[in-house]
Amino acid sequence: MHYYKRLKIFKSKRCTFDPHSMSAWSYNWWEFVACIDGKVVFNNASYSMQTGIQQRKVRELLNCLGVKYRTVYIKSGLQSLSKEGERLKYEITELNAAINKPRSQKRANKWRVARIKFLNKEIENLKILSRKKRTEFKGKLDFSKLPEPRKISEQQKALRAENRARREQHKKDLNGLKQANNQATANRAVFKLVQGGAM
Repeated sequence: MHYYKRLKIFKSKRCTFDPHSMSAWSYNWWEFVACIDGKVVFNNASYSMQTGIQQRKVRELLNCLGVKYRTVYIKSGLQSLSKEGERLKYEITELNAAINKPRSQKRANKWRVARIKFLNKEIENLKILSRKKRTEFKGKLDFSKLPEPRKISEQQKALRAENRARREQHKKDLNGLKQANNQATANRAVFKLVQGGAM
């Protein structure tokens, strides 16, 4: 991730991380790092493979900056803790319904009961977390340990320019094919074929 000095944030194509407020967002809507009650909270749950990659990068940055954090597992994201509570309650309802089925197995029910206990504890933890206020990060950041940005060689620049030109040409070719197809469709509409010959 690249650090923008003027904006004071780390940013990649689909991820932003503000080290001063300690908030990280994936696709600008799913929060996975936040500062709650003065402590940094890192959400280990992810909703896509790309988000998992982003989380790994931000975790590396936190370690480089010397920031200690607490991990949680919230599938709905840190931006909607109430939704996560609802999701867990629904899962408990489903598990209870499975236990009450006439032919449910004892071994499966033992696991379900243990899962319900775990989910109830998670709901309590969520309630405590949601009561706490979002705060600014007051810890010290050590930017000296950040890795230097990679320098792009002239050969890589030339290769990127070549790939860019190839993509642009491909777009032009596709547009040309679309126009030709539209023209052919228009011609068929104007000159309709008449079945049978003249008498």
